[in-house]
Amino acid sequence: MRGLAELRPLDRLDHRLAAGRLRGRHVRAVGRALAERSRAHGALSCRNVFVGKRRGVHFAEPAAPGTVADDVLALARELGARAPRLAEQLVAAYALAADDYALFRRLEASERRAPFVIALGGLVASGKSTVAKYLARRIGAPRVVADRVRRVLLAEADGGAAHELTWAPDLADRVYAGLLARAGDVLAGGRSVVLDACFPSEVRRRAAAALAARHRARFVFVHCDAPEEDSVARLRLRDVRDAGPPGGWQKIARELEAQWEPPRRAEHVHLDTSLPRAAWLRALGIERKRRA
Repeated sequence: MRGLAELRPLDRLDHRLAAGRLRGRHVRAVGRALAERSRAHGALSCRNVFVGKRRGVHFAEPAAPGTVADDVLALARELGARAPRLAEQLVAAYALAADDYALFRRLEASERRAPFVIALGGLVASGKSTVAKYLARRIGAPRVVADRVRRVLLAEADGGAAHELTWAPDLADRVYAGLLARAGDVLAGGRSVVLDACFPSEVRRRAAAALAARHRARFVFVHCDAPEEDSVARLRLRDVRDAGPPGGWQKIARELEAQWEPPRRAEHVHLDTSLPRAAWLRALGIERKRRA
């Protein structure tokens, strides 16, 4: 296999960590690669997984009876004995790519602490997804993304739409119900969770807060915002990326803005996403520390 010479087995993880050569991006690559597999190894071990310099992943064969989810759990448990934070990132990357959050119910949390539900909301192109991704990696929490839930629902319905607002009257309700159901799986496993959605109304935010209360988790709503010129530039890039009609995403943004209800809850954070990441952490009360 081309490039196999530059791959290294994960069973040398302790050495590679000490050398600073294996980081969160490597195990996240493994998690995403596992989500793409149709065959299970059966009892996957760090000795059977190789990660390259360019984050290429190779799994040693032959396969044995079992499921890919079993492989993820076996690898995470072995990895967790040496690097719990990396194990959490592995499972989180797999869950996001495979849309399999029920896995967290089967894996004991690496840390015993009160969980958080951190909901990142705001208007279209406000930068909430960028903050959600960064924050999830910073605190070692899984991320549940409304856009991905929507794509799963559209695929199941064999339909197509650019956005939930343009497809069906009840799709938004189904998207948020799916978002919270997946977050509930994560919380049931004793973990914090980061939610990435617009949360345009107080009703949506209250539903997320109620989920947190049921799991005795602290709820924080983060209202992401950005200067108008930044948002407009991001919307134009989306039109180019999606090869859609000019101004298509700006139309969607205006529709959502018409529905937007400013946060009224006392426990929320306003975040200007045009600021540097260090400012995000300060606004959220998170200390800077070296990333895994």
